[in-house]
Amino acid sequence: MPTSGSGDLGRSEKEMNPKDRVKLLSIPTGVIETKEKFPDTYQIFSVAVGNQFTVQDINEFGMAELYIKQNGGNSDSPCDDSVWVE
Repeated sequence: MPTSGSGDLGRSEKEMNPKDRVKLLSIPTGVIETKEKFPDTYQIFSVAVGNQFTVQDINEFGMAELYIKQNGGNSDSPCDDSVWVE
């Protein structure tokens, strides 16, 4: 399930490129605010915080796409969860 938010990756979007490794530092505010409506999205982010991920893509807004396994670890497979973060 693709989701988006402004989780802190600790890097400027100008510095990020596909295949870079980044660390997810926080849960996006929008995900926290809607956790009752979208508990699965909140769960994915909550187990992913503090872990490192490979940037899969960068969109036109400078957001990074990350693939996240259910256990919060990095994935290289689009079959796992996909999230977009700043």
